[in-house]
Formats: sequence, C-alpha cells, structure tokens
Amino acid sequence: MEPLERSLSAEGLTLSAIPGKGRGLIADKNFFPGDVVICQEPYASSPSKTSIELRCDWVFLKFI
Repeated sequence: MEPLERSLSAEGLTLSAIPGKGRGLIADKNFFPGDVVICQEPYASSPSKTSIELRCDWVFLKFI
C-alpha cells in the first residue's frame, strides 16, 4: 500500500477509480455533520476567466 493510501485508510477513506468519473474518495466509515474529512493547504489558486464579473480579485493583487 502506498503512503497516500495508508494515510487515507487511517482516516476512513479509500482512493478508488470511479467508472466514467476518474479517481475519487470513498468513505469506509460513518462521518457525522461537522467532521473534518480532509484538510490540506491548496497547491495553487488562480482567478477564473469565466467568473470575472462574479468575484473579487483584490486577494490576488498581492501576488502580482
């Protein structure tokens, strides 16, 4: 078992191939409202051209 799969298994999750969808996480245990299932820092973030009028870009100005 690879490190990612071991880590997910310890949290009650399995990485699985979902036909027609790609990879996804499957719950192996019951989770309750308010439970944190997974939490990590984002790898990247960028504004979307499709929602240019629907969002605030001031957060991204410090990166320009």
